[in-house]
Amino acid sequence: QLAGVEAVGRKALAIKGKPWNIVHDETAETLRGLFAELIGASADQIALVPSTSYAVSLAAHNILRRGLIAVGDAVVVLQNQMSSNVYAWQHLCHEVSGRLLVVPTPSDGATWTQAIEAVLLQEQRAGRHVAVVAVPQFLWTDGTGPVELSHISSLLATASGSRAVLVVDATQSLGVVPLDVKKCGVDWLACSVHKWLMGPYGLSLVYASDKFSCDPRCEPLVHDEHNRMGADGDKVLPFEPLRPGYEEAFQKGARKFDAGGRPNPILLPMIETALRQVLAWHPERIVEYLEPLTTAVAQGALNLGLHVPQPHAPHMLGIGPGPEDL
Repeated sequence: QLAGVEAVGRKALAIKGKPWNIVHDETAETLRGLFAELIGASADQIALVPSTSYAVSLAAHNILRRGLIAVGDAVVVLQNQMSSNVYAWQHLCHEVSGRLLVVPTPSDGATWTQAIEAVLLQEQRAGRHVAVVAVPQFLWTDGTGPVELSHISSLLATASGSRAVLVVDATQSLGVVPLDVKKCGVDWLACSVHKWLMGPYGLSLVYASDKFSCDPRCEPLVHDEHNRMGADGDKVLPFEPLRPGYEEAFQKGARKFDAGGRPNPILLPMIETALRQVLAWHPERIVEYLEPLTTAVAQGALNLGLHVPQPHAPHMLGIGPGPEDL
């Protein structure tokens, strides 16, 4: 976590002692704009939720609501993938009698992209439908990757058309490795801010493509007033006896996917500061700086007879015992 981010957090924490000074500002909208700039999206496609597991559950819920997965359809994940991008798919497969397909770890020299492609082609040849591919760019355990998202998106489009969905957990790489969601054909993306976005714990930023954020069939996981029309700023929606109840129309785009509760006046200013710094440094420059350092670490490990997975991320890797140590 950056020192500047911590300083902003300490200052923001003090406001809790004088809650009458907590007023609505545009920090949440600023975050949407900053994150959209980072990933090549628009602010209307960005939602704010408490965790990546929440974000993936949100994606799974709306894939089901749109009827994009049916009995026998498959969800593809990687072996040893982070659980936050697996549990929701296990649950979804149980709900619809679908299949969770696990791509086995490729041997050294082979890539995750090749391994995923082999699974997709196998399913296509067998006449079976893949509804979802849910992957990271780099595996959290050892840094193997990248998964070439644009290639996977192209394969899905060829095999399944618009029915297939590409969901990405970018927590392990976004902020260091450049990513453009539209060029890569990503449908949903989530990124916890506490890693390479240099922020605090407690928030995941979510991209939802227009086919979800603009679809009236799609909905949030939690129903409250803060993502409803008219609930701007500190306005409290009136109870309408003739309705009866409260306004039900959602705010524009992915804002309807925001988690419940008022915007956090402590976390959001910290995350704004962090995102501004990442954008000022530029991911292209960050990865250019880190890649030689990671390469040097990898070579040193190899010189000691340790195992270094290939290929691996430019900013992180998992080192294990060598063959003689097993």
